[in-house]
Amino acid sequence: MFWEEQTVNSFDDSLEKTKGVCVFPIGCIEKHGNHLPLGTDVDTARGIAARAAKLEEVMIFPSWPLGMGREGGHKAGTISVSGQLQLQVMQEIFAEMSRNGYKKIVLCSGHGGNNDFLNFLTQTCLEKRLDYVLYYPQCLRITPQQHQYL
Repeated sequence: MFWEEQTVNSFDDSLEKTKGVCVFPIGCIEKHGNHLPLGTDVDTARGIAARAAKLEEVMIFPSWPLGMGREGGHKAGTISVSGQLQLQVMQEIFAEMSRNGYKKIVLCSGHGGNNDFLNFLTQTCLEKRLDYVLYYPQCLRITPQQHQYL
């Protein structure tokens, strides 16, 4: 189920059905050759999250379109925002997810360039006591054998 499709009245039921697990799809708006849309990584992350939700009922947060894409920042259509700003905004979003009852937050990245940043982000969560847990299973590093379960 998708966060943005909930109503105020359905939210509590959704929280109970998902057992407080929320998937945060993260992509990147950048060039993927001349033949693919700029939002390919965003679509990939959201697609992985949606497929996972078919196996286990989870809440899917609206897709985050900003990724680590500085190397292609000069290409038309690419959106590149500093890691420092992303870190701060993501931490605020996680706090809001938690305030709304989602205490298990799963990062799902559709952009390989996010891996180091997201590893760093998860490490920063160890610096102080939080009332939620952040998981980063690195969806893009799934082996062909694991693919059968998606």
